[in-house]
Amino acid sequence: MPPRGYDGDRPIIWSEEDQQWKPDLEGPMRQSTMPKPKVVEGVEFTVPDPAPTTDFYAAIDPEVRDLVHYLRSHGINTTCSCEHEAYIQFDVTQDTQEVTLIHRLLANAGYCDYRIETQLTSPRDGFPMHRGEVLFNATDRKP
Repeated sequence: MPPRGYDGDRPIIWSEEDQQWKPDLEGPMRQSTMPKPKVVEGVEFTVPDPAPTTDFYAAIDPEVRDLVHYLRSHGINTTCSCEHEAYIQFDVTQDTQEVTLIHRLLANAGYCDYRIETQLTSPRDGFPMHRGEVLFNATDRKP
């Protein structure tokens, strides 16, 4: 049985004949675990604008692309994201201000059930690295 995998949501399969990955027309689409914003009757949330169609945004998983664009357009330097693992990572420069801003942006856009974590790691080139991560579906995750 040839190896199978995914390219984003699309199933792919290894072709020994061509020595490359090809679309797997029989494989199932991968289901996203990225949550959708909640809808509350009578409450208006900020709806993120669609991400521009640039190479940068085209490389981001489709289900998380607009949210990454939304955070970046508000000054958050996102560094990594994954819709299937339901997270977005970001650089932190001023810990409490950025975390508070991210929380407000997510809440204003209707997201719930997320956890924001930050960490300070050992210095690189004399400067400590501040990193943060938004974990969605937080009630299903261990702290």
